[in-house]
Amino acid sequence: MSLDQKRLVMPRMHFWMMTNYAASEAVRGALAAGQDVVVESYFYRTLATHAALGVNKLPAVDWEHALLPHMTVLLTVDEAVRQKRLAQRYQQRGLGYWSRLEEFNVEVTRRTYDSFDLTPFDTNGLDAFGVAEGIAQKMRSQPEASND
Repeated sequence: MSLDQKRLVMPRMHFWMMTNYAASEAVRGALAAGQDVVVESYFYRTLATHAALGVNKLPAVDWEHALLPHMTVLLTVDEAVRQKRLAQRYQQRGLGYWSRLEEFNVEVTRRTYDSFDLTPFDTNGLDAFGVAEGIAQKMRSQPEASND
């Protein structure tokens, strides 16, 4: 039985936190090799999602060990568009246990994301290509950041 099938929130959160630390090390190596890296989710999503799943005391990220991103983006969309996209996903593959649980507490997800000071990016009216292009444009307009 997988971790998700057991429906245990705390082990699930710690698994994803561990995965983020491991990803951080992989990114550090890629950056040292001169590669550009984009990471979807990272610690922010893990914490926001698990807050909505009922974790009351979220762990702090140890930024002395984890690589601090030089740019963070939070994709935003109007609620009506979000609901439409969610309905399309549900028709295609259904919403699993964890997605349904988070959806019940989506306001907690939003408040947690708001606490991270991420750069919002409005995705209303954009397809995946438009989102990627818009974020790339934001990246080009940012000053170069140190990778350490």
